[in-house]
Amino acid sequence: MPTKTVTVTTGGELLLGLDKKRRTLILFNNGSAVVRVGPDDSDIGTEGMPLQPLSGISFARVDGDEVFEPKRGVAASGSQTLVVVEQFGEDLIDAMEELKGAIRP
Repeated sequence: MPTKTVTVTTGGELLLGLDKKRRTLILFNNGSAVVRVGPDDSDIGTEGMPLQPLSGISFARVDGDEVFEPKRGVAASGSQTLVVVEQFGEDLIDAMEELKGAIRP
């Protein structure tokens, strides 16, 4: 299960590219400021979903979420760290265990 950290700034960063095989996506804001997340082609600075500091969200294809689409993030201030976990068929429980090892204590 691929896990990575992405530094997100006020200028915005590409979190994930297009991947039709992705089934589940977990994003965790490991920073100290809000990070807005949205599709690659949206105005995420104003329309993106706000992800509060030290909180996460999961998206699942089985729930109708478009997890395969590209995602971008933009920080409300400074540079924030986002943990990104992609799932390609494993159980969501396995993805959550992977996330636990990647976030700060």
